[in-house]
Amino acid sequence: MTPSITVQQVRLLQESTMRCFFLLLFLEGCRSSFETPLTIEPSSLAGWKGSCILIPCQIKNTYGGRCLNNISLIWYFDPSYDGKEYTGTILYNSSRTSQKHVIPTIAGLQERVTFAGNLNERNCDLKISQLQTSDRGLYGARLHGILEDETIVKDWFQSASVNILDSPLKPKLQIYPEETDDGLTTSVSCSMSYHCPDQPLTLVLHLENRLGLKEQHPSIQRPSDKNREVRKELSFVPTWGDHGKLLTCSITDKGTEISQSTRKLDVKLTTDCISFFLSCWLPADAPKPVELRASPGTTLREGETLSLECLVRTSQRAVLEYQWWKDNHLTNGRINESRMAFDPVGRQHSGHYKCGARTTLGTTESNELPIDVQYPPDEPKIAFSSRTGKEDVALHCWSTANPPITHYEWYKCPALDIISSQTELHFPMIQPNNSGGYYCKAYNPIGHSTSSVVTLNIHSGVWN
Repeated sequence: MTPSITVQQVRLLQESTMRCFFLLLFLEGCRSSFETPLTIEPSSLAGWKGSCILIPCQIKNTYGGRCLNNISLIWYFDPSYDGKEYTGTILYNSSRTSQKHVIPTIAGLQERVTFAGNLNERNCDLKISQLQTSDRGLYGARLHGILEDETIVKDWFQSASVNILDSPLKPKLQIYPEETDDGLTTSVSCSMSYHCPDQPLTLVLHLENRLGLKEQHPSIQRPSDKNREVRKELSFVPTWGDHGKLLTCSITDKGTEISQSTRKLDVKLTTDCISFFLSCWLPADAPKPVELRASPGTTLREGETLSLECLVRTSQRAVLEYQWWKDNHLTNGRINESRMAFDPVGRQHSGHYKCGARTTLGTTESNELPIDVQYPPDEPKIAFSSRTGKEDVALHCWSTANPPITHYEWYKCPALDIISSQTELHFPMIQPNNSGGYYCKAYNPIGHSTSSVVTLNIHSGVWN
């Protein structure tokens, strides 16, 4: 039995059909309102003084499914719209019907503007050369055209903002992965937004003290229509010896560097390489995964403050404890501390230090670090000696210092003149006139000190 349809159901069906019809009309109207055959992308560009900018502009062949014919185009600088027409500095006009809208230009802009497109190919690019600060502003393109099966001229408008910088931007330098392992292929890319294809730039990628990087692309890159950038890419296999090295990307224009960016490489050792009981091959000059650093340095003066820091340059395992050695003897009371401080530092702290970091895989030690605590000469001591009886007498001056003593000076009181620059003051045949008080001075590169006075009493060739 066929089900019957009531009058109310018929009315509901009619209302639903009308709602769908009006919804389709609304969607078609929205599509027509937002769709445009004129495209300027990107709509925000930047260049620097003296360079150039190409504003990319494209025109579609169709609009709303119909062919677009009889097109003409006007480029404006600093355009304005009064509700009927656009006005501004006309930079390019494919027809001669809009010359009445020309206003005086600024800083010779019209002379530096070139229409770089071809309307037959639906390209409407605009190029500005020798950029000046006054070129900063809004640039707009006005498209006129007639749709297929119509006689009315339609208009469309698109714009782009241009910013003029005093100097070039720094290139964007990327490393993938940012934290890489020893022996893992690493990719490097350097890029910079650039909108001047007629004046190509050169990109140079350089890794500090590293040869044999593999280039994936030529060094000179022209900006593509899609990306509008200049780019260079490299791939290489880092070793632990590359850790901390500087990677530099330089932008050059006709051989002159105009901008650069640098980054440090972060190269981690694989798990096997940091194990105490496993081993891996490392170059002879490669730094260890555990490094000992001294602040302010490895050479300092007595009385200053010394800080030693144990750095673990790998992130594969957490450090359970630290250990410290001086002259190959394990120190006590320093476990679980990554720093060792001496305030003040003394001469007894000179020596060869190293540290170790223990993880679940074992203990890895740093290289030895020599600490040299320097001090001026201590107060010199004077000793007597005789060789052949009491007639041959010598006075000996000695002191301790770091760096070592460079020379001595001898004086006889009360005179201030140096009587000898030797360690020993020798009297081969001592005479009564040699009687008197004597003292010496000891020198090293950072200071000197003076001894106490000793007295010689000579009586008829005999001293006491």
